[in-house]
Amino acid sequence: EKLSANSSARRVRVRDSNLSGGAGVVLQAAAVNDFVSFTVPVTVAGTYDVKVGPRTGIRNGIFQLTVDGIKLGYPQDEYSAITDYNVRDLGTRFLNQGDHTLTFSVTGQNQASTGFTLTFDYIDFVLSTRLEAEVLPIIANATKVVINDANLSGGAGILLKATTPDQFITYT
Repeated sequence: EKLSANSSARRVRVRDSNLSGGAGVVLQAAAVNDFVSFTVPVTVAGTYDVKVGPRTGIRNGIFQLTVDGIKLGYPQDEYSAITDYNVRDLGTRFLNQGDHTLTFSVTGQNQASTGFTLTFDYIDFVLSTRLEAEVLPIIANATKVVINDANLSGGAGILLKATTPDQFITYT
């Protein structure tokens, strides 16, 4: 609620004692492609784990995050039969020092949802020294393959093709 923002639909501050600081931002989205963009300052260049704290509910939609116009992670469904508060880890991205634009765009709605509303408590950038799974030493007792997917951190990941419950993968 303290970040500079713009949106395609009405944005309102909501008070809720369950939200950090007792408040959040609601995008009163009415359709697919409605969006809210926040300008987030980064003081130290590095790889950041991007997390967001949504408030889910019966009128909430599905969003896709872009950072400076590039998708990060997969679409996130904010629908829940009850109001809930959680953390979504949307992935990692290298960010230079300076301002960055995070845009949350409505991509649809859950069949059970009655709307497209998006509610955000906070955005958290955690400076990360995380290593990509595809470059770590691996021990597995099932077939493993590297998959390329622009939505994954670093553009790739590891898929374990397990065929029985006792199969595993261990990273060192």
